Amino acid sequence: MWPENETMVAEGHSVWFKRITCADQPCENGGSCRDRPGYIHQYKCDCSQGWCGRRCEKLHYNVTRRHCILGGDISSKYMSSPEECLKWCLQTTGCKATGYSSLKYCHLELNDHTKTSLSYCIGYDYYYPLKECNNET
Repeated sequence: MWPENETMVAEGHSVWFKRITCADQPCENGGSCRDRPGYIHQYKCDCSQGWCGRRCEKLHYNVTRRHCILGGDISSKYMSSPEECLKWCLQTTGCKATGYSSLKYCHLELNDHTKTSLSYCIGYDYYYPLKECNNET
């Protein structure tokens, strides 16, 4: 069993063990928390779509190179990276996917590849957030 909220000496160094639970609000980006007493990690985050990681801190998406959805844009603007574009999508109501251009332009889409066929597009890549995330680690 791991020590809880105490200091121990290991190899001549003091080590502080702090048990983290849902009361510490460890889950990020809209993830919900469940306490797991008796586990090394005393909590489990159930992440919202597009996020993964122990604390829902990592983007979770797929990309199809040189493809896009034609029409159906919610909005578009310059973004410095496809990850920044995807974060904008995840924060925007109704956004299902993004198109990101080699000129660093982001297009938020009302539809995704399950509703609309992808078209071959030079200079654009298609990004969409994934739903399933296994956070058992």
